[in-house]
This record gives sequence, structure tokens and C-alpha cells, in this order.
Amino acid sequence: MKILNKSESLQYLDQYAALANSRHNAPNPYGTSAWLSHFIAEVVPADERLMVVESTPPGAAGPDGFMLLQLDRGGRDARALSNFYTSLCAPLHADATDRRAMVQRLVDGLAAVRPRLDTVNWSPLDAEAEDVNHLQACLQASGWYVRRYFCFGNRYEATTGKSFDDYMAGRDSKLRNTFERKGKKLLASGRIDIATTPDQVDAAMDAYERIYAKSWKQPEPYPNFSRGWARRCAEQGWLRLGVAWLGDEPIAAQIWYVFEGRGYIYKLAYDETHAKLSAGTVLTGHLMRHVLEVDRVHEVDFLSGDDGYKRAWMADRRDRVGLLACNLRTPRGLLMAGKQWLAERTAGWRKRSQDSWGRHAGPAKPTEDAAASAEA
Repeated sequence: MKILNKSESLQYLDQYAALANSRHNAPNPYGTSAWLSHFIAEVVPADERLMVVESTPPGAAGPDGFMLLQLDRGGRDARALSNFYTSLCAPLHADATDRRAMVQRLVDGLAAVRPRLDTVNWSPLDAEAEDVNHLQACLQASGWYVRRYFCFGNRYEATTGKSFDDYMAGRDSKLRNTFERKGKKLLASGRIDIATTPDQVDAAMDAYERIYAKSWKQPEPYPNFSRGWARRCAEQGWLRLGVAWLGDEPIAAQIWYVFEGRGYIYKLAYDETHAKLSAGTVLTGHLMRHVLEVDRVHEVDFLSGDDGYKRAWMADRRDRVGLLACNLRTPRGLLMAGKQWLAERTAGWRKRSQDSWGRHAGPAKPTEDAAASAEA
């Protein structure tokens, strides 16, 4: 186990980038050294310390895997290196082929941390991933209480062998008609650009940020994060940054990237003053055509959330989950395990009670916003 400052963490990732980028890991851009280094550089405070837990096979000169964690509560609680930017957390990074043995060594390393950890929390995770299932099983076998909990629904679509026309045939008629009709109107006086190379990033991101400032969205808490990630994606050949223009004015922009045969829809923004042009829908369609017919991806992923507009574009859904591990060898870990166990066992009862209360309580009192809308 190592405790590293911010600078040392970046040096560690540089040294062990091959473990993070190994093809033995499940394909995940959020597990790459490019993402981890960018996250640490832009998000982690300068005075924060990170914990590295390593898996080193017997007789090996160096690790075959590592786990990178942030620390809370004076180092007694640990959590994955992730936040709202991270749509799919990679809980570990390894070049090992025997994944179960490697994960067990990492869990042994967690148990050896002093002072002992009370809890470790990883989210959001792929509920079906081999490493996630090994991690839960090894923790439980080593005396930790582990609760698996729901994070959010993830909308995606399998696209192997699909042309853009095949894909659009699976959309509802309203979406198809909007794309075709508004697309012709927009392109009659505008254009669609798709930036993919490092020399195109700044101009495209200037346009994106102009649009974002006019959108409904709150300012980014880390203003340089999206631009920096777009630049890193371009350097790797992953970037697909689309901008819709009306004359010389950018009116919609989307940051996509392509990694290991998957297209990821990362950031969207449009200028609300031009909402009637449906530029966002038109731009999504053009980027979809690009990743299907140029990149030939086998899946498109709309990342975090199960919003209605995502369902219109993506036919498939899967859960993203978290793992909360409570250390039964510490008083607080034992207490947390008891609370989690009780919450899990009573979840069904509490939901039934809430549903029953809702049926008998009558109509809910309207909020001030709802009342104002009704009066208007």
C-alpha cells in the first residue's frame, strides 16, 4: 500500500500506464491512463492524498495490477477515483490473466491497510463485469460485508452490422421525421462539422463553450475539464466533436468519442434561442451516421442516466451499480454493516409502505411552481 500526493500519483500512473491500458481489462475509457491522469490533474485537490493498493504475484519484480482510491474521514473511508464525470468506474487496473487471483491479492492489500479501513465504496460499476463480480466475492470471502446497490440506468444500443439507415428504421416516426425535415432546413443555411484531430479541438471547443453558456445547464464546476478531455481524446484518435452552425453562429455541439469499437455520447449542449430548429436532434443523427458508417462501432452508449430523450435514441438498457464494502474487523465498519444490512432487508417493506401511504393520502399538495403554472 502506498499513500501518494497529487504529483506522485501522476508519476505512478505514468510508470504503470501499461496496467491501466492493458487489453486484459474490460474495455472502458474511464479506466485508461489518459482518463485517470486527466481526472487527477483537473479534479483532485493539490493537498489530497491518494491510496494505491497493489497486486504483486509471488516472485514477481513488480505489480500486475493496482487499485487507486481517494480517502475520507482521516483515511478510514476509501472510495473509487470517480465523480459525476465518471459514467463507468474501473475498480482496478491490471495486466493479469488470472483475474480472480489478482483481485484476491488486492483485497488482501485492503485488509492490510493500517489504520484499518472502515469502508470502501466503488461506483458506478458494470453490474455484469467479471472484475466486479470477483471483487464482491473476494471481499465477502475475506470477511467484509458487501452491499451492491443501484446507481442509475444506462441507455445503449448494440449496432453490430447496422448501417445508419438500419439504425434509423428502428426509431419512432416522430424522431425520423424531425431528423429528416429539420435536417434539410438546417443544412440549407448552415452546416455540420465534426472535429477529430488535435489541431481542431480549440476552435470546436470554443464553439461548444459559447453554446453551453447559452444553454439551460449550470456552469461546469471544473471549467477546464471538458476541453482538456476533448484534447486528450483527439491525441488518442478517439474524438468525435460535432458542431451545428447556422451561418457563422454555432447553435448545437456534442462531444462524442470512440473507444475499442464503442461510441460514447459524452456532452450535449444547444442554444435555446434556436430550439425550433431541433439542431440537437439533427447533430445527434449526423454523429450517429459517422460512428456507424465511418467508425463501424458495435455499440453506442449514452452513458449516465435513463432520460426520456435517451430512450428515443437507444433501445437497450442496463443497470450501473455500486459496491459498498464494510470492514467487520473495525467497530465503525461493523456498525455500518449493520445499518446497510437493515436497510437492505427492509427496503421492500419501506417501498410497500410508501406506496400504500401514497394511495391513501390523496392528491399531493402542489408545489409553488406547479401552482403558479396552473394559475398562468
